Amino acid sequence: KDFDNEALSVKAILDAQPKRRIKLTMDPEEKQKYDNAIAAYEKDNSKTKPSFPTVPVGINGFTYFIPKGEATEVPESIFEILEHAGLV
Repeated sequence: KDFDNEALSVKAILDAQPKRRIKLTMDPEEKQKYDNAIAAYEKDNSKTKPSFPTVPVGINGFTYFIPKGEATEVPESIFEILEHAGLV
């Protein structure tokens, strides 16, 4: 229970931070897999549309899943973690 409260507190802090716009890249193999999954989806709409591959980033029990290949905004602290990891 305390862990859940901590994660919610962290989320509130992250939500209040300035945002940075980023776009994480997909490696060529990942991009090909995604493109193939989209092509299969478009051929057979009964399937669930594939989502972008993601990079998980966690801070004190709260996890962001940042899509690769799609521009998105992230809180400053998340940006700094990605920057230190060499992803932005």
